[in-house]
Amino acid sequence: TGPYCPGATIQLNSTGGGTYSWSGPGGFTSTLQNPTIGSATTAMGGVYTVTVTVSGCTATATTNVVVNPLPTPTATNTGPYCVGAAISLSSSGGGTYSWSGPAGFTSSNQNPVIAGATTAMGGAYTVTVTLNGCTATATTNVVVNPLPVPTATNTGPYCAGTAISLSSSGGGTYSWSGPGGFASTSQNPTIGSATTAMSGVYTVTVTLNGCTATATTSVTVNPTPTVTATNTGPYCPSTTIQLNATGGGTYSWSGPAGFTSTSQNPTIGSSTTAMSGAYTVTVTLNGCTATATTNVVVNPLPVPTATNTGPYCAGTTISLSSSGGGTYSWSGPGGFTSTSQNPTIGSATTAMSGAYTVTVTLNGCTATATTNVVVNPLPVPTATNTRSEEHTS
Repeated sequence: TGPYCPGATIQLNSTGGGTYSWSGPGGFTSTLQNPTIGSATTAMGGVYTVTVTVSGCTATATTNVVVNPLPTPTATNTGPYCVGAAISLSSSGGGTYSWSGPAGFTSSNQNPVIAGATTAMGGAYTVTVTLNGCTATATTNVVVNPLPVPTATNTGPYCAGTAISLSSSGGGTYSWSGPGGFASTSQNPTIGSATTAMSGVYTVTVTLNGCTATATTSVTVNPTPTVTATNTGPYCPSTTIQLNATGGGTYSWSGPAGFTSTSQNPTIGSSTTAMSGAYTVTVTLNGCTATATTNVVVNPLPVPTATNTGPYCAGTTISLSSSGGGTYSWSGPGGFTSTSQNPTIGSATTAMSGAYTVTVTLNGCTATATTNVVVNPLPVPTATNTRSEEHTS
């Protein structure tokens, strides 16, 4: 009933007589009319002869038994795979092929391809190979690794000059790229001394079990504000100090004598010399700060003196004296003016009597002093005599 495959049962059949005697390969003998031989091997292939005896007469017949060898199949795959990849199965060893595997997979291709791998497709794939009616199987184990689930974050926004801190998770190895040719294999790299050119999208490629996925984080580096601080001084006591600043969104001033202000351009009335010194403004823009300083000078008022050497007599020279400043300006009765520190006025008259005021200027600050001049009139003397008369006779 062949041909047979190894392991099958060989069935021999004969007719024609009363007694039967079989012989065949491997020393096979049997007196059965229709003997069987279990667990066939390829060595059992060949010619089997039966001798039939009837009434003392014999005759023979032969049958050729074919035992085909089992095919020797192979089954391989090109994995492990990542989710989304194409599974490539390979086999050899036969004439026809029949594959089966996880998730109900079947195929009659020798080397089937399964697109869009999922983790559910991982497992044992079996191919049944048929050659000359004989079958054998081989199995290959397919591994489909899940994609990593990466994260990418940063602690920004940042200010120019600070350190950018990038963080990631989700894999075994990490590869960062970003603006300005930035690259790093650290999981959580830092970039010192940030500049605005470092703003942009940073991408991390995470690899786990040979599978990769990416995540991105957007980094913002704000410029530090460009701050100026000025004042309109120098000042004299009791005037108003005017501070000015530029460069930001919010302002915070500090200065001598506990001065503080959140105005951009604050004023300080009734200045004193104690208000002299450095005033610092801190400007904040987009969370970034910078400072600038301006030096305020409040000069003290001069302390002038004004004196004269009178009282004077009409016709003499009035001598005025002053001290305490850098420049002097006198004014007085009769439209008198002078820029001398110590002016003199010749040929005094009584009309020149009165208050003389000197305005003293030192470092832009002025003060006055007054001296009272007295010009006494000359006395108006009289001289008389009494004439005596002589009598003649």
